Amino acid sequence: MRTYRKDCRTGGAGRILLALALLGGTAVFDIAPGAAQENDSFGSPFYSFVPAKPDSELPKLGDVSLWRDDMKMAKQAYGNGDYVRARDHLEKASNSGNLIATWYLGDMYRTGKGVAPDIGKSFGYYRQVALAYDSEQPNRKLMRITVDALVRVADIYRDGAPNYGIHKDPVRAYNLYSTAAGHGHPAAIYAIGVMYLNGQGVKKMPDQGIRWLMRAARKRYAPAEALLGDLHYDGIQVKQDKAKAVMWYTLARQTARPDSFPQIISRFDTLLDEVSEEERSSGQALAVQWSEQYPAEETPSSDE
Repeated sequence: MRTYRKDCRTGGAGRILLALALLGGTAVFDIAPGAAQENDSFGSPFYSFVPAKPDSELPKLGDVSLWRDDMKMAKQAYGNGDYVRARDHLEKASNSGNLIATWYLGDMYRTGKGVAPDIGKSFGYYRQVALAYDSEQPNRKLMRITVDALVRVADIYRDGAPNYGIHKDPVRAYNLYSTAAGHGHPAAIYAIGVMYLNGQGVKKMPDQGIRWLMRAARKRYAPAEALLGDLHYDGIQVKQDKAKAVMWYTLARQTARPDSFPQIISRFDTLLDEVSEEERSSGQALAVQWSEQYPAEETPSSDE
């Protein structure tokens, strides 16, 4: 059974602070460096689907039925590549308060699946889902999508989208990542590691950054594994060790989705040509040991 850390629960006051952070307030709800350490693996099972203007009224969780007819038809249409039809059903479901439909609409605008990419619309949908976050939400699927939406919103705040009126705000992004990391979301844990490495939104603390990357790597998050590979290959913030670079990229290659992280696949292939046979063999042996200790978990299906 999935468990959540008691110290991550925000309660009513915490939800107000989170809403302030999402809507433009100055709330800060940092967590201790170890708070995200070894929660149950979160995973991000939600990939694409599609859009309309988000309603200003927040979805009512009590009224949500996870898979009503519109969602079933949207899923079928999406699977058949009929994105226009999928969009129509998702819009209806979203307008009825279905958070899953709203998340998918945001994701389609983010990835440009069947529509022109539009960060502004994507942000609006993700934020609508993120505002429904409840640290004590008993429904695991709703918890996953609201926590994942926190990460998506944080991604946009971190880099900003000035063309859409969204100003860069790494401090707010860090705070949102911290909440998601408290639930074990690997992308959030990874993002915090990168922010500590670069001093973005927080004081630059490379050692802390490496620790967060290691936590994400223990969850077999491919970007964290790949970045650790790059750092070991170049000897940045860690001792140069090309065997470990091979290890980390071998692990990343095992868990990277080719459609999401083609650069990891490409770098893995070139890396093997750049190292010695001894480094390659040693790195692959280390990868076997790591994967036995931290096996890659199968991503939960969108129907779970």
